[in-house]
Amino acid sequence: MWASMATNPVAYFTDGKPVKGDPQYHSKYDGATYYFQSGDDKAAFDKEPQRYAPQYGGYCAMAMAMGKREDGDPNYFLVYDGKLFLQRNEKAHMMFSKDPEGNRKKADENWSKLRSQQDD
Repeated sequence: MWASMATNPVAYFTDGKPVKGDPQYHSKYDGATYYFQSGDDKAAFDKEPQRYAPQYGGYCAMAMAMGKREDGDPNYFLVYDGKLFLQRNEKAHMMFSKDPEGNRKKADENWSKLRSQQDD
């Protein structure tokens, strides 16, 4: 899991793109520190962190669907069914986007197994 996410996770939902967060506005959730563009974004995240935090701890959703843990790149993302999915590169983004529902189901299954094996 990422130790921190410099990109404001709320911006993916409000601006539709990655936006750099300011360390002045930060919150901790599920072992990671998140940075926000404003106090309002921080408040929105604090109210519903499970809504805004990237799935699979910020790891690449396509890699997770394939049973692997690889870091996600905040520039490759998909907001699908109200959730944020990061990808590691353009190829992974295209692959995941072709079948987001099927890939999400596979990734969910693998995440439940791989999460317990996370590095500290």
